Amino acid sequence: MKNKLLTWVTTLVVAIVMVLGGTTAVFADESGDTYIGVKTEAKVYDDFENDIWLQFQHKKINVNEEIRIYPRRVPQIIESDWGSGSSRPVFNFEIIKGDSVELSDASGDAAIAAGKKEGTSIIKVTYNASSFYGGSQGAISPVNTGYVVITVGENSGPAIESSIDDWKHYDTVYYAEGKTVDYDISVKAENAEEVKVTCNGIEIAGSDGSYTLPLENRANIIGIEATDENGNTAATYRIIDARFIDIMVNNKTNPGENPVEGDTVNISFSGITMPVYKLIGIYNPEWTDSEWGNISTRVTYSNSELGEFEGECTQWDLAANNDFDVTVEKAGIYTFHSDKGIFSAWWGSDLGKDLDPEETFRYYKNDTYDSRGYFSSLPDFTITVLKADNVINDDSDKGDVTKDNGQTAGAAKDDVTDTGDDFNMLLLSGIALLALAGIAVVVFVRRRRA
Repeated sequence: MKNKLLTWVTTLVVAIVMVLGGTTAVFADESGDTYIGVKTEAKVYDDFENDIWLQFQHKKINVNEEIRIYPRRVPQIIESDWGSGSSRPVFNFEIIKGDSVELSDASGDAAIAAGKKEGTSIIKVTYNASSFYGGSQGAISPVNTGYVVITVGENSGPAIESSIDDWKHYDTVYYAEGKTVDYDISVKAENAEEVKVTCNGIEIAGSDGSYTLPLENRANIIGIEATDENGNTAATYRIIDARFIDIMVNNKTNPGENPVEGDTVNISFSGITMPVYKLIGIYNPEWTDSEWGNISTRVTYSNSELGEFEGECTQWDLAANNDFDVTVEKAGIYTFHSDKGIFSAWWGSDLGKDLDPEETFRYYKNDTYDSRGYFSSLPDFTITVLKADNVINDDSDKGDVTKDNGQTAGAAKDDVTDTGDDFNMLLLSGIALLALAGIAVVVFVRRRRA
């Protein structure tokens, strides 16, 4: 309750400042750290499929050295499923922290970053909506806003090793509950007097080299800085994608009813995307064909009692096709876990060719270059199956699916409030509105007198 009151008081003070002074307030956390990047909500965005790949996460260059930033829109804009034509939207580049580099272009096909002085700069990358091949393609989703980090003139400092050194942009940490998802990392910095780990600009406390990152529904900017006894500093950055997803469980035997013994339920996911996208001449995800031995991209889950399950797509459409059926013969609570995440197989180049800006098109033989692997992490979820003679099918008994922390999917914590808090919040809201109205009158009178 005190936190809510403090939030409303803070909001009122900011409103007064903005009305009287005409300024925009910028907030930092209690430590004084400034949040970096686009703040998003923990939800599945309607345009979540409009994604981006960047060819590096963090680069170190010298003063007067240049580096090209060449993003890729994914899914790629292609002329047809079988054609070789593709197009690129207009990309936008903006330095959101630091002044160690200058950009050649604020928008276009690519940008050149030139090192101007020692320091680290963070660049935000987006793209515009476009119209190609008789259709329209949306702008990047806010949840997929991309970032690259460039450090200029770092010549000394402790050597840093971490558990995310080899993080790849094909992986995503998916979660289905809460505003953030915890992700544990380990950090080692030889001869360091001080180590600072940040997540989106905010410092994260650690113990004995272990840190728990509160990943948000976005591309998370993870910074690791280490300083030795002489004041020499080294830094490394990684961009870790985390995405909020919805897990839907539908009773196929008795639609709209709670699952009971013997029912078949369908499980599907909203917010999941391809780990390896189709890029003409580079990657081409497989479709399932037992005669050829092809296997399409799919989510993988298992239950210790019911076995293994896979939700496979047709070829490039994992965002829309990822469901699987489960038939449960007896009542109980069933938890599903994904040990391996998302399986993907593709024809074409070895993973990593998309990082080369010059790798735009080349012919490959579909029956020669065959790669496959597991990507990303998926959240646990639980299904409750009732006894057939105990079921009560009304709106009060729809909480049959839980995810991760045992919270009922149909009754999120934010939907449950205390009536006493509601009254106090309403009272404070009224006071705030009266105060703002009074300020408006004062401003009006001052202007009339002037």
